[in-house]
Amino acid sequence: MKIPMVALAAFLAIIPLNSSAQIVGCTLNGVLVPGDPELIEGTSSADVIDCSTSPYRHDIYGYQGNDFIIGSDYDDFIAGGSGNDTIHGRGGDDAIDGGANDDTIYGDGGNDTIFGGVGASPASGVGCELQTAFVAAGSSYLTKGGSGDDTIYGGDGNDCIDAGSGEDVVYGGDGNDTLEGGNHSDVLFGGPGDDYIDGGWHTDTCVGGGGNDTLISCELEGGGDDGGGGGDDGGSNGPNCVGKKAGHPKCP
Repeated sequence: MKIPMVALAAFLAIIPLNSSAQIVGCTLNGVLVPGDPELIEGTSSADVIDCSTSPYRHDIYGYQGNDFIIGSDYDDFIAGGSGNDTIHGRGGDDAIDGGANDDTIYGDGGNDTIFGGVGASPASGVGCELQTAFVAAGSSYLTKGGSGDDTIYGGDGNDCIDAGSGEDVVYGGDGNDTLEGGNHSDVLFGGPGDDYIDGGWHTDTCVGGGGNDTLISCELEGGGDDGGGGGDDGGSNGPNCVGKKAGHPKCP
């Protein structure tokens, strides 16, 4: 027997929060979100949005306030909005936009695209450099690398991280990662894997970690003259390696 989603949500909503039964779905500040299982919206206050038990992918908007957001194990789009947000993508290939202010973002599992940006709004443009279009639930969302001193954790998988402006700290984690700094002094750690690290403008510190890394526009730290920390790393032996690796794509 197939149970309609509206009926299922109504049934789950009557389960007491102190019940031993597990709530399946997204909760907003401890209360199950009924209705559309795909769109999850916060409030103008500091919210806790938890989709860790949901069997669906979601478009999650935190809006204002210092939000704590946990995605599902599927391909979510998460926009923190304004406020100092903490976001966990969990599994799936997530697209995460921290929004304005100082955010901490954990990509967790999956090949994630992570921005410390200034928010997301519906758009139909094409992506390049600091503006990137990507598709979520049939619509395009335009993001820009934004303000705030962000800390971004890429997690496992081949992550593409555009830190945006601000003095950011980025950890690529495992996988062959692409890390892009912005217009301020960033610290970029590639971690294991063959990473491409572009510090961007200003004076940046890059640590490639293990693997065969390419370091661009960086002040070099770590093992070896090029800051790679092991492996056959590209770049100059001077204090800065400046240029672009031919044919290497920007974050999608």
